[in-house]
Amino acid sequence: MPNDGRFLTRDTWMGDYNRPLSLNRWMYGYGNPVKYTDPSGNKPGWPECVNTTPLNRINIEYADKNVNLDKSNWLNTYTAAGIAVQCWADLWPVKPWEADQSGQGPAQISNFQVSAPYGETVKLIGGGENGFGIRCYLRIGLSKNPPCTYCFTEDELEKMVPEVREKYVLEPIHDQKDITWATIYMKRKIMAVTKACRGKCTSTDLFVAASLGQGSGFTPQNMSEVSNPNPDDVDKLYRIPLDERGVSIHWLRYFVDRRDPHATSAELNRFAIAVQGLVAKGWALPPERINWQYIASIRYWTIQVRHPR
Repeated sequence: MPNDGRFLTRDTWMGDYNRPLSLNRWMYGYGNPVKYTDPSGNKPGWPECVNTTPLNRINIEYADKNVNLDKSNWLNTYTAAGIAVQCWADLWPVKPWEADQSGQGPAQISNFQVSAPYGETVKLIGGGENGFGIRCYLRIGLSKNPPCTYCFTEDELEKMVPEVREKYVLEPIHDQKDITWATIYMKRKIMAVTKACRGKCTSTDLFVAASLGQGSGFTPQNMSEVSNPNPDDVDKLYRIPLDERGVSIHWLRYFVDRRDPHATSAELNRFAIAVQGLVAKGWALPPERINWQYIASIRYWTIQVRHPR
C-alpha cells in the first residue's frame, strides 16, 4: 500500500544494517512513499532515474526534481548534472566481493570513498586506485545543527598548529544511497578537482574538469598534472591558440591517453547534455562564457586520433 507507506504483508527482504529504516519489514520505501518507491520489495530507491532512464543514460528530470540546491550557483548546476549522469548506474547489481569499492546510489559513490579522509587516494582491492576520499571534518565544540563540515586534506591539517588541529574530527560515515548525501558527496568531488586548478582555469577548463570529477577516476592530483600549458603534437591538431579556445589546458592529450578514451569523451558529452538540459530548467552557468564548440571538438578529435578514418 504505497499511499500508506506500509506493505500488506511483511517484506521478504531482511534489510540492510547500513540503512536502519530498512530493518522494519512492514515499512514501505523507508516510510516515505512520496520520495521512494519499492516495486520489488527488496530495494527502495530512485525509480525516476533507474527505471526510466532516457537515451544516453542521462536523467535531467530526476536531478532537477531531487537535487535540493540553489539553482543560481554554477557549482550546484554541475553537481545536479553529475547526479543526472551517474544515477542510471544504480541499475547494475553490486557484487558482494566488490561492495566496498563499487559505486552505489544516485552519485555512484563507493564505501571506500565515503570512509576515506578527504583527498586521500582510494586504493582498490588487488591494487590500483579509483578516486579519492570525501569524508570531511567536524569542529569539536560547535553546536550548530546541522553541524558545519570542513573539507581539507590531511596535509593541510598537519600544517595547522597542534592546538587547532586537535579541534577537528572526521565526520560520521553517511549513506551515499540517500539523495541528500549523494548530492553532498557529488558536490565535494567536483569542488575538489575544480579547486585544484588554483585560479588559472577558465570557465571552459572548469567545465571539463567537473565533467571528469563527477565520475570516480579523476582526482585533484590528476587536475594538477594536466594543468601543464606545454603543447604537444596531438593538441596541435587544433591549429588554434589556447587563449582563442577559451582554455588554459591542453585537454585533448588527457582524453587521448585514457585507457578507454571513447568512454571518457562520451562522459564529457553526457555531462554537457545534462548541464544544458538543467540550464533550460533555470539552473545557472558561470558568468564567463563556456566554449561549447571546443567541448564538442574534444570528443571528435579523440575519436579521430585514436581511430582515424
